[in-house]
Amino acid sequence: MHYTTAEAAYKIICNKEIWLRSAAVMNDFSEIDYGLKCLKSAWDSPNGIALQEMLDRLHPSLRADLTNLFDGHAENLRTDTYLTSLSDHSDNEDNFGRLSMWRAYGGKVGVALVLNPSAFSGTTDAMKVFSSPVLYADEQKLHCMVPELDRSFAGFRRRNEPP
Repeated sequence: MHYTTAEAAYKIICNKEIWLRSAAVMNDFSEIDYGLKCLKSAWDSPNGIALQEMLDRLHPSLRADLTNLFDGHAENLRTDTYLTSLSDHSDNEDNFGRLSMWRAYGGKVGVALVLNPSAFSGTTDAMKVFSSPVLYADEQKLHCMVPELDRSFAGFRRRNEPP
């Protein structure tokens, strides 16, 4: 669901396009910096150190390569990330939507466009546009999620170990 003004909804429908906003001018632009801070904290946590050691075992330069790649793109995350706000829509929200979203984005003449979510969850990169749900987590929750990466890599290790 996309909450917006009636005028913007009219333009979206007539032009068959939706515009994205630079993350640098979002109403809560600090979210990217907060996310980077949480990732850095998780990387430096005991679970993160274990993950780094596992990466070293997979390939001697993998940890350094990933670190350099991430560090090289961190600034781009701040300046070259463009977003639009889409919300999951539950059946019980058919009549009134989400009140908090109406207050934030509907204006005096607000509308909600209900969209087919499958268009936003595909695995293709044909348009070089990617969608991902927002993970609302603090540093501690992210620290606890790091071992999941290690379990994900376990299958990769088994497939790539010498016989």
